[in-house]
Amino acid sequence: MNEKETLVWVRSSVLDDSVALEKGDKVNVQNSLDAPGPWGWTLATVVEGHDNLFSQKHLGADEEEKKVGLSICCNKSMHNGQKLHVPVTLLRSSEGSSLYLANDMDMADEDAVDGSSSLPPDDLIDLTHVNEPSVVDVLSQRYEKDVIYTHTASNLLAVNPYKEIPDLYGHAVMETYWLAGEGTSFDDGVPTQKRSSGALARRASVAVPRRISGAAARTISDGRRESGANVDGDEADVLPPHVYGISDHAFRCMMSMMEGGESDITLASLGGKLNQTIVITGDSGAGKTTASRHVVEYTTRLSMLRSRAKKLDELGYKGRKTLSQSTQGQSAFRLSRNPSMARAVNIELRVVQSSPILESFGNARTFLNDNSSRFGKFVELQFKENGSLIGAAIETYLLEKVRLVSQSRDERNFHIFYEFLASATEEERKKYLLDELTAKDFTMTCGSGTFDRRDNADDSEQFDELVDALGLIGIGNNDMEYIFSLLSALLHISNLTLLSVNDEESKVEQENEHLDQVLTLLGLEYDALDAALTSFSIQIRNQEYVRKLPKEKAEKGLEALAKALYGALFKYIVRTINDNMRPSSTDKKAGSIGMLDVAGFEHFERNSFEQLCINYCNEVLQQQFIKLVFLAEQREYQREGIDYSEVVFGDNKEVLDLIDKKGHGIIAILHDQCKVPGTSDRTFATNIYQQFQSHPRFKASRKQKANQMFSIVHYAGSVEYDITGFVEKNKDEVPKEGSQLLESSSNPFVRKLCAIITEHHKPITTGAKFAQNRGVGHELTTQLRDIRDRIDATQPHYIRCFKPNSDLRPGDFQPALIANQLRYAGVLEALLVSRNWFPHRYKHAEFYERYHQLAKDELKDFNGSEREKCQLLVNMVAFQIWELMQETDAVEGDDESKNMSFRVDNVGLQVGKTKVFLRHKTFEYLEYLRGRIIVNHVNKINALLRGRIARKQYKKRMTALMSAQTYARRFIAVLKAKSILRRNAAATKIQKTWRGGRDLARYKLIKLLVAWTQAHFRGWEGREQFRQLQEDQKKRKEEQKQILQEKQRKLEEEQRKLQEKQKKLEEEQKKMEEEQKKVEEEQRKLEEEKKQMEEEQRKAEEEQ
Repeated sequence: MNEKETLVWVRSSVLDDSVALEKGDKVNVQNSLDAPGPWGWTLATVVEGHDNLFSQKHLGADEEEKKVGLSICCNKSMHNGQKLHVPVTLLRSSEGSSLYLANDMDMADEDAVDGSSSLPPDDLIDLTHVNEPSVVDVLSQRYEKDVIYTHTASNLLAVNPYKEIPDLYGHAVMETYWLAGEGTSFDDGVPTQKRSSGALARRASVAVPRRISGAAARTISDGRRESGANVDGDEADVLPPHVYGISDHAFRCMMSMMEGGESDITLASLGGKLNQTIVITGDSGAGKTTASRHVVEYTTRLSMLRSRAKKLDELGYKGRKTLSQSTQGQSAFRLSRNPSMARAVNIELRVVQSSPILESFGNARTFLNDNSSRFGKFVELQFKENGSLIGAAIETYLLEKVRLVSQSRDERNFHIFYEFLASATEEERKKYLLDELTAKDFTMTCGSGTFDRRDNADDSEQFDELVDALGLIGIGNNDMEYIFSLLSALLHISNLTLLSVNDEESKVEQENEHLDQVLTLLGLEYDALDAALTSFSIQIRNQEYVRKLPKEKAEKGLEALAKALYGALFKYIVRTINDNMRPSSTDKKAGSIGMLDVAGFEHFERNSFEQLCINYCNEVLQQQFIKLVFLAEQREYQREGIDYSEVVFGDNKEVLDLIDKKGHGIIAILHDQCKVPGTSDRTFATNIYQQFQSHPRFKASRKQKANQMFSIVHYAGSVEYDITGFVEKNKDEVPKEGSQLLESSSNPFVRKLCAIITEHHKPITTGAKFAQNRGVGHELTTQLRDIRDRIDATQPHYIRCFKPNSDLRPGDFQPALIANQLRYAGVLEALLVSRNWFPHRYKHAEFYERYHQLAKDELKDFNGSEREKCQLLVNMVAFQIWELMQETDAVEGDDESKNMSFRVDNVGLQVGKTKVFLRHKTFEYLEYLRGRIIVNHVNKINALLRGRIARKQYKKRMTALMSAQTYARRFIAVLKAKSILRRNAAATKIQKTWRGGRDLARYKLIKLLVAWTQAHFRGWEGREQFRQLQEDQKKRKEEQKQILQEKQRKLEEEQRKLQEKQKKLEEEQKKMEEEQKKVEEEQRKLEEEKKQMEEEQRKAEEEQ
């Protein structure tokens, strides 16, 4: 090693201590080695030193006093440009933890024309030196270029950019990754094969799309060019790391197992299984929700694209373009607020649209993440044998219902409440009794004083997307109205108030302005609501007694009712989604791809039961990762007798035993406490303090015990938990009175939710009956056990998400935070395992069948067991791989390297009892050697075929030439004959034309004379007929006139008679009127006489 060219990473604190020593300051060297302080590394070049600096040899006393000259070349260091002499004792701490070899990025991908690159390799496994500062530096450089995805062998690392990166996602990018996996491309909707062999295309699709970087890639490319292979076609299929890539990889693995089964040797070498699982892990705010959404979108899109390609092949060329355009239109289909069209929506679109629904109802803004999942979910996508998506199922875990009644500072409630209030129209506000109220007017949404989102998501737009998604998923208008009515009721419930009657009694305030809305929306009566919240009944000797509740307990009951209603609503929505995504028919050979997304590891100022459950989930996933990556590998190596380098990794089994050990863990103790009447958080705290006082992962100081707190040393660090509320939250009780209240509702939707509530929450009257309920912690343990079994039964693929900073700022990459996440996630250890261990393996027969062509001559006459054949084959291919490695400068030749056993050990090949094990690089070299032989055979076949085709073409051309001459002579003769025929035909035509003209003139003259004669005769005849008609018409008019005159005379006579009669009648009427006047005159006289007589009679009476 040339020391002047050695680039190293030096711990920054060591440089500071070295400078202090040169100034004469006192430095505690031992403490600086044992506790190096915060993460910080500086890039430097070794300019002076000794050869033992990076060896594991023990340093003598004289060597320990020596110093190493370092030239600092880090712009961010205060020592940049300085030359420092650092004592070896500071650098040579435990296994060189203060000094690491750095990478000069020679292994970078060849993106530029000159072979250089501005980016580190896509896969960390290609780094020359793997260590913590190098890995962090690679991630930092890629992050600065907005390259957020990086491979670690088969796993994917994703650093959250906290911003939208142009052209990183979308249908065009999806189709690019699909085409790379399929080995096809589309030209105006017509698929064309890129690879020459469908089998090779399927084999190549097994590996995650990424570059084979470094010198190995250059050698392989050179070899292909020398052999005449199509390098451009293969390199065009290589794509950078992406969440689409790992999703595509999972799909290809599933399809290969369904199509090839156990015969697929490539997948067998990777331990392939039919069903796949994509596990997404990371801290809160690391981008897991976004990654899970892209996984679902790509996998469903992949199914659509694959189905389209199948249909194109069936329809033929003519129908392909039309089908392509129609499929593109379908993928872009968006449904407005018209759920009736949901029947026409395909299963792929329904699966995609389930994500915004679950995010609205299950996500919220937290201190660390603006779109934090407050529940865990496992999405299983089910496929037919041809790769078409036939159904999906969603399981949810641990909905954080406590958020409904309590939010910490800078946090919000679930998104749906803010989206609903921000987007409700005037008509909807009247319908749901919201009036002019906003999020600031409800206790449920203003508890923390935070109303917006820092990720610039618009609540109104999110609500519009939610309504579209609900319609697409199959939820009708009536159900939507029920859902929004319940949301409005929950908002009003949070504003209800309870009044204290005395110390032991309380009541619901009737004057509360939100009470009528609650009663109307939930279909309840005031008396029933008041009784359910402020009293409870107990059964003693077959007699029921009712007792009142104080205000504090009544408020807890109101909160429990709200949480139960929202939890039931969430379950109802999930079930409805599952019902609409359930496959219509089952396929025995169908495979599945699962996607697990749980809330990330959480560590807040105050951590309670919810954080313990979430962190417990993450502990289980970490243990599963350790089990799959480390422990299972070690056990197989030991069974097979394989030598492997030890990798120290952190095992969190002690933490899991502390939390979920049967009968003795924290959850078991909590469950037992909840069974006993009268227990409290204090009794639970006392029990765990006594049980775990000597446990290495459990901490509880005197101060913590006094405040009912404890700490657990998780894999991600120590977290302090507040025991307050543990017992109540684990019970998650719904009082009997609350269930009865909901059952009495006149609202059918509320009664439906009540049925969901009572499925898992039987009515509880005493603590002794808690055994009927399993409790939140016990149920979670059962669910996590099921998750572990599922992952064990499938082929897992890991996406490890990281947050670059805690403030959600784009472009801010904090190395200390990233390094901490890399440490507790075990990424570095997994990377070392992938480099130094053996990720590829074959059974002896499979290895021999696949690679025996590499030593065909040596194996031809060898008769031995399968293992002996494999050992001889390994010895032969090790020599070829060694030569390749020397060509790429991957190894240096010396006397020891000429030994065959030395070569076999160093190229990464080992023969076990039943299998042959290969390192990742060795597998790539072997595939190159095998591919080179295949290419040579293909070239020979191509040469033979081209020769045969050329000979056939020569014969065809000679035959065509003779035929052309014959046709030419015949053509000339025909032209001459046609010329003579044309002249004769022209003369005949002239004669015919003259005779025709003469006869035509005669015909026209005769025709004119005949027409004149006919016209003259017809005119005379017509005039005669017209004259006769006029005479007849005149006669008819005279006759009609006489008839009319006679009728008129008769009418006049009758009129005269009628007038005479009328005159007589008038005279008679006049006489009658005169007689009537006479009668009236006589009558008047009689009345006067009568009056006179009455007057005389009155006078006579007066006189008497």
